[in-house]
Amino acid sequence: MKSKVGKFKANKITLDDLQNIFSSDNVEDALSEVKNKIDLVNSEDVHDCDGTVTVNDIVYLDSDSILKQASNDDSNKLPIFGIVNAKVTSNTCTVQVYGERTGFSGLTPGSTYYLSTDGGITNTPPTTSGTTVVPIGFSKNSSTLVILINNRGIINT
Repeated sequence: MKSKVGKFKANKITLDDLQNIFSSDNVEDALSEVKNKIDLVNSEDVHDCDGTVTVNDIVYLDSDSILKQASNDDSNKLPIFGIVNAKVTSNTCTVQVYGERTGFSGLTPGSTYYLSTDGGITNTPPTTSGTTVVPIGFSKNSSTLVILINNRGIINT
C-alpha cells in the first residue's frame, strides 16, 4: 500500500497569524481561528508507516512514501507530515494534521510544544547548533495538544 497524502484546501496562514495564535490567552478562540483558516479533507487515510512508529509520534514522509519518526536534529527527517492518530496494523497508521489531539499526559496547559528527537515533543525549543525549531502546537490542558504544525522551522546556528 502506498501512502496517499490527504487533499488540502487552505487559505494562506502568515507567520503573524501563527504568532498570534500561539500567543493567544484563549485556546478556544485560537482553535476557532485555525479552523476558520484551514479546511482539511481526507485526514483518515491509511498510510504505510515504519514498524517503530507509535501513536502520538510526530512523523515525516520518507522518499519511499513510508511515514517515520521526525526529528529536530536531522533535516532529512523533515518536513513534518503529522501526528500518528492510530496504528491500523504494525506497518500502517492514520495521521492527524491539525486540531485537538487527546491522549497525551503531563502537558503544561497553554505551553507551545516543539518537535523533539525520535518523533517526540517538548515544551522547550531546541537551542543546539544544527537543530531545527519546529512548533507542533500548544496544549489546551494536561492531556490535549492543539495541533498547529509550522514546517517553516528555524535552524539553530
